[in-house]
Amino acid sequence: MFFESWSGLLRVVIVGTLAYLALVLLLRVSGKRTLSKMNAFDFIVTVALGSTLATVLLSKDVALAESITAFALLIGLQYLITWLSVRSRSVENLVKAEPTLLLFQGRFLHEALRRQRVTEAEVRAALRSQSVANVEDAGAVVLETDGSLTVLELQEGHEYSSLKNVVRPQGLKEIEMEKLIVENNEVVNLPGFAGGNARIVECENVEQFTAWCGGGDSMACRYEDRVYVKTPKSLSESGEFSLDFDCLPLEQANARIERWNSEK
Repeated sequence: MFFESWSGLLRVVIVGTLAYLALVLLLRVSGKRTLSKMNAFDFIVTVALGSTLATVLLSKDVALAESITAFALLIGLQYLITWLSVRSRSVENLVKAEPTLLLFQGRFLHEALRRQRVTEAEVRAALRSQSVANVEDAGAVVLETDGSLTVLELQEGHEYSSLKNVVRPQGLKEIEMEKLIVENNEVVNLPGFAGGNARIVECENVEQFTAWCGGGDSMACRYEDRVYVKTPKSLSESGEFSLDFDCLPLEQANARIERWNSEK
């Protein structure tokens, strides 16, 4: 039937407008978190609100007061759950799934892909959407709790601290830090240094060398035919380099890097 009555159309206009305004008001009062899609529970609430609004628009059996009560109930429950989640780890674990690592430093994690029912083609599509041309250039791809895929750039020599709460296979090791080499008067692959390369400055006497070790801007120095580099003293469990440096000959710096790699 294409048309039943003018009164039916008038009801849709009036009730629909009032229900819409009531929903906007309730969402405004409850805050931005209500319509965020951080996990599956948020998605359910969003779909339920839309379904309730559609029902009150089209069904004469549902009164406006009942629909507003339903809106308030759904938004109130969502507010209560999120309020408890930020205060209780148990509640958070109950209502939220954990994000899962699907690709790490250019390597597909096939067991995780099978368990989460995600194909390599879908991961590659996510890489393309973030303008990542090669799989090897991706640091990580994470399946988030809302079902979206997050792509992280490759960060050599650093652990990804944002992956702290991400499920990953046991024993997964990062790509080892490469040994330092000298190319075109630069030390290449220097850990803890932006870009990984440092131009070598010349220290002609012990005073210059001492001043360089004490706080010179350059990360690499040549003194008495040996190349020295400022090397972080330690690597924390989270993968962050110490802000304190030692002035080490190149071979000793490589020995420290080899020890870090063996401890991962």
